[in-house]
Amino acid sequence: MFHIVAEVGKAVLGAVASARKGLAAQQPKLRRGRPSTPAAKQAARTKKRLEAQRAALFTHRYLFVPTSLEHNRTQAPVA
Repeated sequence: MFHIVAEVGKAVLGAVASARKGLAAQQPKLRRGRPSTPAAKQAARTKKRLEAQRAALFTHRYLFVPTSLEHNRTQAPVA
C-alpha cells in the first residue's frame, strides 16, 4: 500500500518538474542590457511572467504531495 503512495508521489513530483522544464523552454532569450525596442520589452515581460510561474511551482511543490497525514486521517474510521 505504501509503495503505491510513494510511486504516486514520485509521479506527481516528476510531472511538476517537467512542467517547470517546459516553462523554462518557453522563455525567450534576451540580449544584455535594458530592453529598448517594443519587441524586446515584450520578450522581457514574457520572460518575467514565465519565471514567476516557474518559481511558484518550485516554491510550492510541497503542496502537491503531502509528506504525512494529519492526525484525524491516521485514525481508522469508526464503524
